[in-house]
Amino acid sequence: MLNFLKRIPLVRDYVMLFPDALEFHECMSRKAFWKAIGGFLLSYLVISLFGIFIMYWYLPHVHPRGWRLLADMAEFLPVLFCLFSFLPILAAQARRLLDARLSRWWLLLTLIPYLGWFILLVMLFLPRKSFEKGREFSAPPRRY
Repeated sequence: MLNFLKRIPLVRDYVMLFPDALEFHECMSRKAFWKAIGGFLLSYLVISLFGIFIMYWYLPHVHPRGWRLLADMAEFLPVLFCLFSFLPILAAQARRLLDARLSRWWLLLTLIPYLGWFILLVMLFLPRKSFEKGREFSAPPRRY
């Protein structure tokens, strides 16, 4: 049904977040992370524009009396999309922090408005670090 979306590289990278939505223990490269975030932003833009199209063009011109329920649903689509995407993006952020050899607890910075968001954004841009010199890692060592 939505196979045409798989041909759009950014959207494909975003959709690939969902199978690992509950995986907080692996790593994610900087390139893959930002491609997935770009796909999220592109998808959000398309859904928002679709909602605006429904509310301000389709309903007033095709249904002059208006269907308020349909307009409310079109207005709620971006919110529903963000709620649906919250956990996969949170897991991707945790995997990206692990790739930079930082603790997942740094995600709590998002609770501090503006300053915390900016600091976390900078951390998500940090390059990959390995645990042992000369060896790239796939997962951090377990601590008991």
